[in-house]
Amino acid sequence: MTKNGRHFIINTLRSDLERFNTFAVLHSLDNPSIVGEMFNNQLTTKALLFNASNKMRNNILRSKDENMINDFGHWRDLREKLARLYQLPKLDLEKKQHEMRKLESEVELLEKNLSQKSALFAKENDRRKLTWMDIRDKLKDNEAAIEIIRFRRYKIDPEGKSKINKDENVPEFLNYGFTDEILYAAIIVDKSTKEHPKLVLLENGRDLENRYLAYYKNAIHYVMDDYNSYQQYWSQIDDNLDESTEKAYISPDGVFNKINLNAVRNPKTKNYLIDDVSIVPITSTRDLIELETTVESGGSVVLMGNPDFVWQGVEPPATDVRNEVSDYLDPLPGTAKELSSINDLLLSKGWSPKVYTGGDANEETLKDIKNPRVLHIATHGYFSAGVLRASVSNDLFNSGLMLAGASNAIYYKRNQIAFSGKEDGILTAYEAMNLNLDETELVILSACETGLGTVKNGEGVYGLQRAFKVAGARSIILSLWRVDDRTTQKLLYYFYQGWLKHQDKQRAFKEAQIKLREEFLYPYYWAAFIMVGV
Repeated sequence: MTKNGRHFIINTLRSDLERFNTFAVLHSLDNPSIVGEMFNNQLTTKALLFNASNKMRNNILRSKDENMINDFGHWRDLREKLARLYQLPKLDLEKKQHEMRKLESEVELLEKNLSQKSALFAKENDRRKLTWMDIRDKLKDNEAAIEIIRFRRYKIDPEGKSKINKDENVPEFLNYGFTDEILYAAIIVDKSTKEHPKLVLLENGRDLENRYLAYYKNAIHYVMDDYNSYQQYWSQIDDNLDESTEKAYISPDGVFNKINLNAVRNPKTKNYLIDDVSIVPITSTRDLIELETTVESGGSVVLMGNPDFVWQGVEPPATDVRNEVSDYLDPLPGTAKELSSINDLLLSKGWSPKVYTGGDANEETLKDIKNPRVLHIATHGYFSAGVLRASVSNDLFNSGLMLAGASNAIYYKRNQIAFSGKEDGILTAYEAMNLNLDETELVILSACETGLGTVKNGEGVYGLQRAFKVAGARSIILSLWRVDDRTTQKLLYYFYQGWLKHQDKQRAFKEAQIKLREEFLYPYYWAAFIMVGV
C-alpha cells in the first residue's frame, strides 16, 4: 500500500482496538482469558508501521537478490533527495511542489514494490501470529515481559448517543463513542504464567499524562526527592510482579515513553527502582523472539563528536555567522574529552576506533559509514526547535543532531535562504532512517533530549529513537532531558569499562548508572540516559 493508505488502515485499526480493550477490561473478571487476547493484539499491532519497514529491510538484505538490493539502495537515495526538498524554505518549496509530488509518488511506488517482493523472503516467524505464550516461553525464571497499552474508554449511553472525544488523526466516524477518559493497561507475563497474563489497570490516564508527568519532570529538574511517581507509575505493577523478578522487559506506550522508570523511588524502602529490578525498555515484547539473542563480537567502533559548527567545509554564509548563531550552538570541548577517554580505553583493550572530530565530524562522513558495531555520536541534539522545523508536516524533521557546519545551516534557515551545498550539517531523524546500520549492535547518542519526539500511541516515539531503529540499530542509548557534561562523560566511560569486562551491555549500563549515583545522588545527573533494545 501507499504511505497514506497504510496510515488510514492503522488509524482505523487503532480505534477498533481501543473499543475491544474497553470491552476486554469490562469482562476480564468473568472471562480472564480475554486479557491474553489484549496481549496478543498488542503483539500483532504494536509499532506496526515500524515493524513493516523493519521486516522489509531485513528480508531484502538476507535475500541475496542483487536487483532487489540495488532497488533498495535506489529507494534510500530517493528518500535522501526528498529530505533535501522538505528542508527548503517555504517560498522555495512552493516553487518545487511539482518536483516534490513526483518524487513522493516515485518513492511510494518503489517502496510498495519492494514490500511485495521482500515478502517472498520472509522467515516463518514473520508469517505466523505470535501469542503471549511465545513470549512466556522465551523468558527466564527471573524475568517478566510487560506490554503497556494506552486507550480511550469507549461508552455508549442508554439512549444510544455518545460523547465524542476527537482524535484529529482519524476520520469523524472513527471517533464515535469515545469518552474523555484515558486508561492504561499493563499486561504482565512471566515464566510461571499458565492460563492468562495478569492485567493491571490504571484508570487515571489523564493525570498520568498531565499532572503527574509535570510533577515528575519538576522533581527531576529541581533535584527534589520524588516518592509520588513510584506510586503513580509503578506501584500497582510491582504488586503484580513475582517476588523473584529481577529483570522486566517493558514495551511502553503513551506517557511511559517520557519517563525513566529506573529513577522512580519507592517510598517504603527508599530504593530507586534500578536497585530492585533491571528495567529493559523495548519497542515491543515481540523483539524478544524476533531479535537474535547474540551478536558476534568484533566489528568497528566509530566515535564522532566535538564538531566545528561553523566549519567552512560547507557552503559558508555571511561572515558574521559566529555573531549570529554561535550563542545557539556553543562549542562542545567536553565531548572531545569524552571521546578521547573512551578511545584510549578501547585502544588499551585491543580495539581500533575511528575518531571524527572538528570538521571531520560532518554529515557526509556519517552517511558514508556502513555497519559499525558501535556508533557513538557526541554533539548537540534538538527536539522541535522553531527555526529548524521543516516546511512540511513530518514529525521526523522536528528532531535531529548537529554536526560540522550546523551553525551555517541555522543562519540560512533563520534568514529563509536556500542551502545549495551537498549536506548542511543538520542530521534530521528523517535522514537518520537512511543510515546503513543493519549490523550495528549499539548506537550511543550522547546529546541533549535525543530520546524525545512526538509520541504516537501504538507506534512509539517519532524522533531519533525510531529513526536509528529503522536504520537497523539493535540498541540505542539516548537522553530524556538536557544532560550534564561531567556526568555524561563519567557514565559512558563507566559503561564501556563494564561492557568490555563482561560483554553484557544491559548489565554494564545499569552498573554504570549505579556507580555514577554514588558520586551524584539525584536522578537528574545519573538517570538522563536510557538504553532501548536488547
